[in-house]
Parts: sequence; C-alpha cells; structure tokens
Amino acid sequence: MSSWWAERLGFAPGVLFLILVLSPLPLQAEIVEAEGVGTILTGDVAQARDEAIIDARVRALEKAVGVLVDAETLVQNELLLSATVRNTSSGMITDYQVVSEGAEGDLYRLKISAKVEKAELEEQIKTNLTSNLTVIIQIDEEMAGEPIDDSLIENELVEGFIDAGYDVRDREHVEMVRQRDSEITRIEGDVEQAQMIGLRFLSNLVIKGTAKTSVHANKSEYAPSISIPSAHARVTCRMVEVETGKIIGQEQVRRIKDFGQDEFDASEKAMEKAAPEIVKKVLSWMNSEYLVNKMKTVRVEAKGLPSLASYRRLLNLVSKLRWVEAVEAGEFKDGSGAIELRYPEKLVYLATRIDRDPGFRLTTMDERKIIVTACDR
Repeated sequence: MSSWWAERLGFAPGVLFLILVLSPLPLQAEIVEAEGVGTILTGDVAQARDEAIIDARVRALEKAVGVLVDAETLVQNELLLSATVRNTSSGMITDYQVVSEGAEGDLYRLKISAKVEKAELEEQIKTNLTSNLTVIIQIDEEMAGEPIDDSLIENELVEGFIDAGYDVRDREHVEMVRQRDSEITRIEGDVEQAQMIGLRFLSNLVIKGTAKTSVHANKSEYAPSISIPSAHARVTCRMVEVETGKIIGQEQVRRIKDFGQDEFDASEKAMEKAAPEIVKKVLSWMNSEYLVNKMKTVRVEAKGLPSLASYRRLLNLVSKLRWVEAVEAGEFKDGSGAIELRYPEKLVYLATRIDRDPGFRLTTMDERKIIVTACDR
C-alpha cells in the first residue's frame, strides 16, 4: 500500500516510509475538567456563555500547570492567562467539550472537559506570560562572616526598583514557595535556581547576588595595643533572563571601606555605603541596556470604532501605559485607525491592559501587532 501511494505521489519507493518515520509524533495531552462562570447582563445569555467558556478554559490551564506555577501567582496573572487562552486557537487547549451548562439567576455556569497540551502550555508561560517587567531580587548577604536574614542590600534594591516604577515580587512569598518546593532546593547553581523561581512567579527577570564583607584589625604604630576594626564590602548582582535562563548582565561594587566600633558595626557601615552604589549601577543597566535594547516598534490597529472620539480615547490610553514611548497617531477613517509606538517587552501585557479597558476588546495579536475592536461592557 505504501509503495502504491509513493508512486501516485511521485516519490521513489521507500521515501514515503522515511517521511512518515521522520514526522513528529503528536504531543501528549492531558484531559482536565473545569468549571466556568459568566454574568448575564441585560438578558444576553449568549455573551454570558462565552464568558463562562473562557473562564472554564483558564481554570483548566490553571489545573494543568499547577505543578509549574504557584497558584497565587496564576490568580494574580489571570488576565494574562485569559487573553492567551482566548487568542490561542490551537496549541495549549486543542479541544474541549461542554459537559454541563445552565443559567442560575444572573449567572451562567458550565463545566468543560479540555484536552491540554502541557508542553505547549509551558512554552507559552516561558515566552508569553513572563512579560510584565516583573522582577525578583534575591541577595545572599553576610556581615563579618555571619549570614543576614534581612539583607540590607536587597532591601535597598527593592526600594530603588519600586521607586523607579518596576513590579517587584514579594520576597517572603518567594522564599515560602522556594522552601516548600523540594524541586527548587535540589537544583544546583544560581542561574538554574533563578530561572525556576522566575517561571513560578511569571517574572521575566531575576536579580540574584551576593553581598559580603571582609574585616580587618587596624593598629597604629603609636598605640599597638589598640585596634580599630574596618570592613570592605563587595556586592555582585547577576541579571538572569527567565525565558532563556541566561545571565544577560552583571554589576558589582567592591572595596567599599568603613570603620566601626567592632567588626559587625564596621561591616554594616560599609554595606550602607555600598548600597546606593549598587542600586545606581543596576538601575542604570536596566534603563540603558535592558530596556533600550529590547525596544521595538509596535502597531496597534483599531477596527469598528464608533467615532473619532473613541479612537482618541484609545490613543490616550496607550500613551499613558508604562514603558510606552514614541507614540504616533495615524489616520482615522471609516471606524478604523492605527497607532505606532515603541515598547520594550512582549505584547501580552500591553494587549491585555488595553483589553481590560471597558471600551475596547482584544481581537488578536502577534509579536509586533495588536488588533482591537470597540466593546461596550
């Protein structure tokens, strides 16, 4: 039979067999059941059913990916996950069936049985959901040879990043998951550990570092029996990109010296002097290398807008969003208009922020373009 098909298709005998052997095998899927809820507004049951289906698909993904990402983080990023599900016609959820459904007062509830491709889902999380410029900062600190639980350098970095407008994950929550998760504790190497933690919290950048002091006893030839303790601080920060697991930047300060009444006092003063220097260096790297190098031109297309005022509202919305630069308005005609801008990250966050606005609905997106339509919800 295969020889007959090979001749009909113009292949030499045996070639068709080779093609079949080399074809990729289908991905392993997991069947997940999940419930979803939609709200019936002004009697629109069809819209409520659509919302319930989207909600159920998000819940199915949460169940399937629960071993990879912390549940609380998924709740915090539900909008990103929802947008990814809604705009993925194939891949993560390749098929689903409605098991039961019905209206309950103002709510529409249904249950689905979904076929989830876990490999595709994990890839989506790595490439799409870790896009909100969310940062995790972890600095292991020692003073005079003693480990410090509440790192001075880490606290200064966190405060500096928050003041600069970055979203920084809570250390206590990260540490709680890290200690709970035996998989993370088994990993050897700061980079691998940083990437795993970043994936758990849907962050795209982990700053992992060390801060240590070396202490010295300084004696004067005029008073050899008296010593004045001094300490040198050294801080090193490595920036790990979660998507690739690569170290994409490194900054350090060293030989920051100060004196104190004892070794710990000298160490603390040296760290206090080192803190603003390392914060300045890391933030400078973020702004001049990380963000600038990632800037790209993005096109936002709007269709079906009711008026020029609606287009101007969209223009005002995107102009005020974080990290958006160089916004240029295009021509508005027949309910359609385009906006070009510069943006440093993948478009999931930008697209879902527009989608969150009650006047617009995300239709589709790719690496460089977002298409939205008017929406009254």
